[in-house]
Amino acid sequence: MSIPELLLAILLAALVFAATFFSAAQVVRQWRRRWLRNCHLAAVVLTIAVMAMLDWNAFLLSRITGVALFASAAGAAYLETRWNRLLPAIQIVFAAFLVFVLPLI
Repeated sequence: MSIPELLLAILLAALVFAATFFSAAQVVRQWRRRWLRNCHLAAVVLTIAVMAMLDWNAFLLSRITGVALFASAAGAAYLETRWNRLLPAIQIVFAAFLVFVLPLI
């Protein structure tokens, strides 16, 4: 792996971590908006599950969980307002990468 690829991987991991941290904060903050809270909660749980499955080399399960992550992050992005849609969009991109690009690597 070359240096630019390594730096890009670190940047993407930091963005996914920020999006997961934001979703965890939204679970606590949005207790009155039930659908939004549930979408963020599912996004947090599924992101952590995908990371664990990738660590265990369970690529098929990570792809299946990536589809669920895509759906929950898309729901969170749809229900959010203004610039708060940006970080769930990062989770959508991460889930799309898992589903479409991971099998090619």
